[in-house]
Amino acid sequence: MIALAVAAIAGLLGPLGGAPSAHAEDGNPTYYLGANNGYDYINFINDIRNRVNDGGSTSVPNAGSGYNVDHTGGGGFIRVDIHMWGNPNFVRLQLRRSDLYLVGWWTGGSTYNYLGNRNGAGPSNGASHGEWQCPFGEGYGDIENTAGQGRTGLAIDRDTVNGAVWNLWNASNPRDMARGVLMMTQFISEAARFRPLRDEIALTMNGNSTLYLPGEYADQENSWSPLSAAFNGLLRQPPGTRDNTPMTGWGRIEPWTGRPQRIILDTAVAYAQYVLGTSLRR
Repeated sequence: MIALAVAAIAGLLGPLGGAPSAHAEDGNPTYYLGANNGYDYINFINDIRNRVNDGGSTSVPNAGSGYNVDHTGGGGFIRVDIHMWGNPNFVRLQLRRSDLYLVGWWTGGSTYNYLGNRNGAGPSNGASHGEWQCPFGEGYGDIENTAGQGRTGLAIDRDTVNGAVWNLWNASNPRDMARGVLMMTQFISEAARFRPLRDEIALTMNGNSTLYLPGEYADQENSWSPLSAAFNGLLRQPPGTRDNTPMTGWGRIEPWTGRPQRIILDTAVAYAQYVLGTSLRR
C-alpha cells in the first residue's frame, strides 16, 4: 500500500526541479531562513496575524499597546512564503483565514498539495501541474500518525525548519510531507495563535538554540477554541472583570525550571499578555 502511494505521488508531482511560477515578491508574508533573525520572525508572524484579523479592534483594555490580540473570522485564504537557507527556492503555503489552518502548499514541481476536504483548501493558482490530495488530513491525529512523530519534543530551530521546507518542496513521500506540515503548523499557525510559542521560536531563529516543544504547549494548542471563547467572554464584560472559574494557560519557558510558566487566566489582560496572539473569532 505504501509503495503504491509513493508511486502515485511520484507520478502526479512530476519533476522536482521546476520552480513555482509565483515569486516571493508577491506581497505575501515572507521569511528567509538563515538570513532573517528572531526580530524578523516576530514581524513575520505579526503580519500573518494582521491578515487573518476580522477587521475589528485588536485592543485589550489595560493590557498595553504591545499586547493586542487579533481575531479570526474573515473568509478566504492567505499565502505565506518560506525561503530555504542559502538557496533561492521557497515554498508557498496556504492558510485559511477563519481558523489559521494550514490547508495546502505548492511543491517544487508546481503541484498544489492540499489537506482534507478540497472545498476547504482554497484556490490553487500557479499550480501548473495540477492538484493532489495528501494521504492525511489537516488534523493533528492524521498528521502525527503519518509523520511517525508527535508535537511534544519536536525540535525547532533553523536547521529543522529548513529541512521541513525542503520536505514540502520535494514532496517525495507521505512521511516526509507530514513531517514538513507538522513543523509548519508550529512555525506559522500555532505561533500566530500563541504569543509564547512565537517568542520562543524567535529565539531559535537567532541561530544559537533549539526549542524542544513542551507538552504543555501541545496541550494548549488543543485548547485554542475554549481559551478563545473564555477570552472573548471576558472582553464583553467591563474591563477588569475576573473569571470565577479561570482556565490555566502556559507562558514563556522559565530558565530556572526549563518548563513553561503556569498562568491563571482570570482576566482578559492575562490572556493578552501571557498566552493569546490570535483568538478564534470573537
